Amino acid sequence: MGFRDSGMILALKYLGTIFFNLAFRILGGFFLGRYLDHRLQTEPLLSILLVLLGIFSSFYSLYKAVKKGAFDKPDSGADNRSGERGG
Repeated sequence: MGFRDSGMILALKYLGTIFFNLAFRILGGFFLGRYLDHRLQTEPLLSILLVLLGIFSSFYSLYKAVKKGAFDKPDSGADNRSGERGG
C-alpha cells in the first residue's frame, strides 16, 4: 500500500515523465527563443515561435505516449482472467 504499491509507483513515474516532457520542451523553446532573439535582433518573434513549437511538440508527444500506453499494454486484470481460463 501507499508508495510501495507498484501501481502507485508506475503512476508517479508516468506523471513525472509527462511533467518533465512538457516543462522541458516549452521552457526550452522559450529560453532558446529568447537567446536567438537577442542574438539576431528579432525580439519577440523567435520566442513566440519556439514556445508554440514546444507546446505543439510536447502535446503531440503526450498524445503518442497515451495512445501507446492505452493500446499496447493490456489491462493486468484482463491478463489474469484470461490466463485462468486458459490454464
